[in-house]
Amino acid sequence: MQPRKITDAVRGEIIARAWDGETFAHIARDLGVSSYQVGRIAMREGGFPNRAELIRLQRDAICAAYEDVGSMAEVAKRFALSEQAVSNTLHTRGVRTRKPRRR
Repeated sequence: MQPRKITDAVRGEIIARAWDGETFAHIARDLGVSSYQVGRIAMREGGFPNRAELIRLQRDAICAAYEDVGSMAEVAKRFALSEQAVSNTLHTRGVRTRKPRRR
C-alpha cells in the first residue's frame, strides 16, 4: 500500500489546526491520514514543538495546575500527558508532591 500524497492545502490545514490546539489524532481522523503523518507535518513544516519542548513550555502551567488541583491524574488529563510526565515536571521544578493514598 502506497502512502497517500498530501496536498499543500491539507498540509496548511494540518498546521493551522495543530496551532489552534487540536490533537494530532483528531486532525488525522477528520482528514483520513495517520496521526504520525499529521505530527510529522506539524513539527517539520509548521514549527510546532515536539512533545518534550511542549512540556518545557508548559512547566509553569503544569505546576500551577497541580498546586490548584492537588492531583497528578487530573493535571495529566488536563494537559494530555502521562502522570509520569507530570511527576517529572513537578520534580524538576522542586514542587513537593503528596504521597498517594493507599487503597
